[in-house]
Amino acid sequence: MHGRPVARDDVEALDWFRKSAGRGYASAMHSIGKMYVEGRAVDADLVEALAWYRVADSRYPPEDAAEAKSNQKDIEELSARLDEDQLARVKERVAAIDVLTTPAKPEPRKPLQPGEKST
Repeated sequence: MHGRPVARDDVEALDWFRKSAGRGYASAMHSIGKMYVEGRAVDADLVEALAWYRVADSRYPPEDAAEAKSNQKDIEELSARLDEDQLARVKERVAAIDVLTTPAKPEPRKPLQPGEKST
């Protein structure tokens, strides 16, 4: 494919990562964490970054073992840079992010009754 190069838009990328994270995609959660480490489209915040990495860690499916291993390395490196108070704040943020990134379960459909039409 030969397309025209486009300018990197970190704000738009963050928006798409947040949408994907809201659907439970671990790689998007890791990308959000990386944006917080690098201060891209957000103020650099290592507490927030580590929280996103930790939530991602619990969401990687088995087939993404290599990505999960890389995420685990990032968790270890970042954890070593934070003090006890910061690590306590990470736990609080993990709980909040976990709620935001857990996809809602669809309500079960009731079976159609004889003669009833689907809507």
